[in-house]
Amino acid sequence: EGGDSKEIELEFLGKDSMLFKQTIDFGATLYNDSNGLGAQVYDNLKSFCKKKKSSEEVFHVINPTMLNNHLKQFMDGLSAKVFRTYNASKTLQTELRKYEVSP
Repeated sequence: EGGDSKEIELEFLGKDSMLFKQTIDFGATLYNDSNGLGAQVYDNLKSFCKKKKSSEEVFHVINPTMLNNHLKQFMDGLSAKVFRTYNASKTLQTELRKYEVSP
C-alpha cells in the first residue's frame, strides 16, 4: 500500500475452508465506471480495518443469519448462498461466451 493506490489484499478461509487470496484494485475502472463505488468500498474497508490486527475479523458485529435476514428484505428467499450461486453462474456464463464457436 502506498501513494494513491486503492488496492486491498483479501485473504480468508471461505466455504469448506477454501483459501481465498486476491488483491483487488478498487481504483480500477471496473469498480468505478457507471457510478461504481470502488473508491467508497475502499474507504469503507480501510475505515473498518483501521484499528484491527491482521488476525482480527473485519465484520465482527455481523453473522450469516443477520446478513440473510437483511437480504430477505430485498427479495423473498434471497440469501448469501443464493447470491453466491447467482454470481458464480453469471461469471461462468460471461467467461464461456468468450469461447463460443459459431456453427
